[in-house]
Amino acid sequence: MKFSNKLLFILLIGLQSLNAQTPSDTVSYNFKEGFEKNNVLIPWDSLNTNSAKINYSFDTNYSTEGKQSLKIDVDISGDKDWRYRLMMPITERPNLGDSLSFSMDIKMDSLASQNIKFGFILGCDGVFEFPKISKIDQWATIHSNNLARTITTNKHSLMYNIKISDVGRTIKYIGIIITGKGHKKYTFWIDNISISGKQINPSEFKENTRIKWKNYLSRVNDSIKVRKDQRRKMSIPDTTGLNLCPFLTYRFNLLKNNLRSIDTIISSLDSITKARTSFRAKRMDQLDSCFTDYNNNLLVYKSNLKHKGVNLFEFQAMKYYRLQGYNTPNLPHLSSHNIRMTPDEYQSIATLIVPNCTYGKISIETTDFIGKNGSFSKENLDMYIAKIWYQANIHSYQIGKDKHLTQELLLKNDDLVKVDFENKTNYLQIKRNNTGKVEYIDISNPDAVFPKTNSITFRDSTKIQAFTLDSIRHKLLWSIVHIPANTLSGKYTSTVSLKDSLGKVIDTFDVNVTVLPFELDKSKITYSLFYTGRLVENTKIISSKAKSYKQKYLELTDMKKHGVLYPNSYEPVDSIGADLEMRKQIGLATDKYYSIRVSTSEPSRKHFDNIRKMLKCHGFRDSLYVFIGDEYDTIFMDSINFIPSIKKSHEKGAKTFGTGSSFSKGYYKRIGKYLDLMVYAHGPLAQGIDEQVANWHSSGKQISAYACPQVGQEDPEVYRRNFGCLLWKKGFDGSMNWAYQSQIGAFWNDFDGVPKYPYRELTFTYPTTDGIVGTVEWEGYRAAITDVRYISTLLNLRDSLVNAGIDVTDLNNWIDNIDCSSDLYVLREDIIDKILDSKSLLNKNDEEKGHYKYHYLLIIILLLLLFCILKIFKNKIRRKK
Repeated sequence: MKFSNKLLFILLIGLQSLNAQTPSDTVSYNFKEGFEKNNVLIPWDSLNTNSAKINYSFDTNYSTEGKQSLKIDVDISGDKDWRYRLMMPITERPNLGDSLSFSMDIKMDSLASQNIKFGFILGCDGVFEFPKISKIDQWATIHSNNLARTITTNKHSLMYNIKISDVGRTIKYIGIIITGKGHKKYTFWIDNISISGKQINPSEFKENTRIKWKNYLSRVNDSIKVRKDQRRKMSIPDTTGLNLCPFLTYRFNLLKNNLRSIDTIISSLDSITKARTSFRAKRMDQLDSCFTDYNNNLLVYKSNLKHKGVNLFEFQAMKYYRLQGYNTPNLPHLSSHNIRMTPDEYQSIATLIVPNCTYGKISIETTDFIGKNGSFSKENLDMYIAKIWYQANIHSYQIGKDKHLTQELLLKNDDLVKVDFENKTNYLQIKRNNTGKVEYIDISNPDAVFPKTNSITFRDSTKIQAFTLDSIRHKLLWSIVHIPANTLSGKYTSTVSLKDSLGKVIDTFDVNVTVLPFELDKSKITYSLFYTGRLVENTKIISSKAKSYKQKYLELTDMKKHGVLYPNSYEPVDSIGADLEMRKQIGLATDKYYSIRVSTSEPSRKHFDNIRKMLKCHGFRDSLYVFIGDEYDTIFMDSINFIPSIKKSHEKGAKTFGTGSSFSKGYYKRIGKYLDLMVYAHGPLAQGIDEQVANWHSSGKQISAYACPQVGQEDPEVYRRNFGCLLWKKGFDGSMNWAYQSQIGAFWNDFDGVPKYPYRELTFTYPTTDGIVGTVEWEGYRAAITDVRYISTLLNLRDSLVNAGIDVTDLNNWIDNIDCSSDLYVLREDIIDKILDSKSLLNKNDEEKGHYKYHYLLIIILLLLLFCILKIFKNKIRRKK
């Protein structure tokens, strides 16, 4: 998670117009504080639970006026987020109705300057902060000649619909807010504070403010009246004579709850305005949100009344909507999926199926993709049910106290996992090898006993099977579209049909794919994963570690299809040759090989020459990366053998990589000159990550990311955003997250972590007897890689435009302003448009060059003809002579 170290100044604003005519009755104002008396009281308050020591002293060694300044020492311990606010009161508060000047001297070091800002705390919920101080380790002065003109922005973010013309601005405090994470120590000095000039007569200012406040409340009451009129037009739908199915009953109850909430909020707003107190924007936002929810629920309710079968909704697969089987988000009805893709690209689409009655088994049929420029097989529309099951937590690695429903598993056979919603239990379908008996076993309790995996068989189907559709719970149909390589550009359509048990079509929708006229370039970011799978001959154990040849081949192939071309290796030295041969056959990248089992230790270094020979023999570039270890502390890094072992590894021709975090202090300082690749915890979300990336790059080294978050959170959007656009934006060279598969207890049981390691399964895929089951978050990681490939393609085109002499100023500005917090679906489409525009520019430029070449050739031919004619003419003249 990213934590910014900022120091904000909060202004609380009273209420008056900047543009109102300045009253003629003005008086002088003068406030000075030089800290010459040792009795200045500066209260402070904490907005967190960290332990803090804030010491104030009067320093005679530093001052800009008088004999001393105020020294502030801040010492905050712990590892959590924190925020502290320091406030210096002003005894006689000035107003900003006329012209006041302000100055304050500040001295701070580099660390303090990154986390501290100064400003005013004024009356009534406004914020104003001074520009950041650029001078470090020397006195600097914050200065404003006219505060009334300087503080022109209205930052009443908490007040509803308030304007600068509604406020009368009074300075209440000089304030400091310090924010950050973990242990921090700051020291800074302030001195020579001055506020002086003219202000409105306080009594006249107070009366003017009262009038403005009254007018503001009147405007608020008008806004409330509009909403009351809107409420009177709303009602509960008439259900007389209707036998509502469970889904419609659920929507009907939502409508009643919406109206109940609206009435409650309106009543509370009346109380607030009658009391003439501050009116918070949050309350009106809550009211408007209830109106929106009511209208959306009413639309869905009325629409579903018309459908006696099923309702199909367009579900954006890469956005996080946590499903529980009955909570249907407000989504648009689906007529067709419309996507743009490149040849050999994979993309997920999803359809939420909401029934109005019980159907029993539903089957899915698809047609081939047909277009004007050809066709390709329906097998490229790979369909699954995104299984909703119980997990031990949401958005956390640790096992929680409750069981949480959410979609995760991508199953072709929905019956492989059965969920008992009443008893909150997951069951896995297995077959006993000794008896052939098929049964379900509990996989959702800490005490559940999982059979030895070599004694059972369980697997998913190769094609989507019929699934049960009842009137209570919805189903999420998840499809992965793959465009075959070399497919001609153009629009292609496949029709998906839902059929009941009698073969009758219940509903259909189209999947329209526009194949783009270009292919994606290789990602500029190196994507790896921790992969603990090791070849074990004839193994029948199903685990994250012991792998048969077939299982490992299948899993490495799965990683390649998802764009992970550099999975690291846990193979010991005697299995590396087989691993390299397998990777070569699959088509994984051959320019780097990350080994975990081969380290910088003396026993491992003896094998370096042999491993490098194997790399060359199997067509790999000689780039062996060996592991220094996982998040070592500084005590170990300062040990006598640590850095020498890295140097000796370099001497033997290997490169080195290791993991670390912002909590493991001193990584760059100690080993930045030696470590070739730093795998950094929390990646682009880490505290101070911009500085970290700059440091490692300044040494000519690389930095990759992991744990932002670790694998296993059932949220495709967070993986797509943090390991895609954001990773590129922050300048990372790669990603190496934990883990493709990570087993804690029984693999399929999220609840049986051991007491000393109470964590959930940190895994992208679940192994079966002879296959794998994917997850929605695994598809999110694939989308992240695809996003970066689109960005890489655009960057390469930009470089081609530059080489062609074409102005790319506008394109550079657009790229620099890519917002990775925006809607990633929209961003992908915008990047596609930029790629198409760039290719068009290049093609036009090439055509023009070709046109010019033709002209040049024609000129050369004409000159040759002229030369020949002149020569012939000259020869004729000679013969006459």
